[in-house]
Amino acid sequence: MSQKILFVDDDPRILSAFTRRLRKDFDFHTATDGEEALRVLAKEGPFAVVISDQQMPGMRGIELLKEVMTRDPLTIRIMLTGNADRETAIASVNDSAVFRYLNKPCPVETIAETVREALAEYNKSVAEKELLEGTLAGSVKVLVDILAANDPHAFRQISNLRNAGRKLASHVGLAKAWNLDMAITLSTIGDVMLPPHLRSKMIDGKELDQVETDLVIQSPQVARKLLLNIPRMSEVADSIYYKDKGFDGSGFPSDGVKTTDIPLNARILHVLQFLIEASEEGTPDRTAFAALEEVPHLFDGELVKQARACFLDASNSEEMKICKMAVNVDVLLPGDKAVDDFKTQSGELALSAGTELNEAVLERIRQFHKMRPLVQPLRIFRRVKASAAKGKDAA
Repeated sequence: MSQKILFVDDDPRILSAFTRRLRKDFDFHTATDGEEALRVLAKEGPFAVVISDQQMPGMRGIELLKEVMTRDPLTIRIMLTGNADRETAIASVNDSAVFRYLNKPCPVETIAETVREALAEYNKSVAEKELLEGTLAGSVKVLVDILAANDPHAFRQISNLRNAGRKLASHVGLAKAWNLDMAITLSTIGDVMLPPHLRSKMIDGKELDQVETDLVIQSPQVARKLLLNIPRMSEVADSIYYKDKGFDGSGFPSDGVKTTDIPLNARILHVLQFLIEASEEGTPDRTAFAALEEVPHLFDGELVKQARACFLDASNSEEMKICKMAVNVDVLLPGDKAVDDFKTQSGELALSAGTELNEAVLERIRQFHKMRPLVQPLRIFRRVKASAAKGKDAA
């Protein structure tokens, strides 16, 4: 766990003075401007705390701390400036989520005490992240993989949502990306509790009566009640509870909550759900965004703007390409997606079209093939580097 401190100020005298006073107590590093700070972060990171002066030539402190947040959301950020300016303070909090805002000249004792508090906050965040991503997230993954293997229809969209969620979280510098990932992973857990005949009707696209419709709409409430029994899952539970809530306050739950009072991760999940369902290949595309533009009142406009930049930017779309190919069972990979139903030679369904393979599903397919051979080759979608994609769309 990093305990490194980076202090950024364009005044060499200030850097020298603070280094002399603090290097005995902390793993103290310095930089004279934003560009140098970013080089230090890239070469010697991660850093637990970054303290930056606001008024520097070139990159201002706010801009630097915003970039720090994007690169490593766990790093604690502190703003130091000689301008006792309320607007600067508000901007530093809103734009780069600073932990403290301190005015210059600032006594070294104050800096030292603030750094100790920042380190405590950093250690707490890292421990929480390790707990949730390691122990809890690992346990949840096993559960979800088992459910996905036995009921691929219910979890068909989860892999697409998780991929999109991770990409968007990285793009916006989401501080607790694991929280969003967990909410996505468990977003359909309420559907599992629905009666089997109702789930079958949903899968087959059959019309539901009013009672059945109400049960489906209220399934996030069931999920929330289940998750609130697990320690540290209240934020995840609320994100799932509000995932179908319109930005204008419409939809479930009808409690008057709207706009930015809706939890951030719920707003993100609401956008991603729509984009994935409206896309042609399970990845947010121009067709999906065009459909979203027809109902703008239902979504957070700023998040839609960020999502558009994340998924439609040319530099992102050129990096990887989704290709259709025909392969045998022994070369299937996690992340592949079935183009058609996988069936045995006797016509028995082994995997539904559109299902993305994870380790558990892949193992199930291999075992299935040993007992009842599948019809081969199998047509799949696979993400490959654009430079290697030529000639792979002939399947």
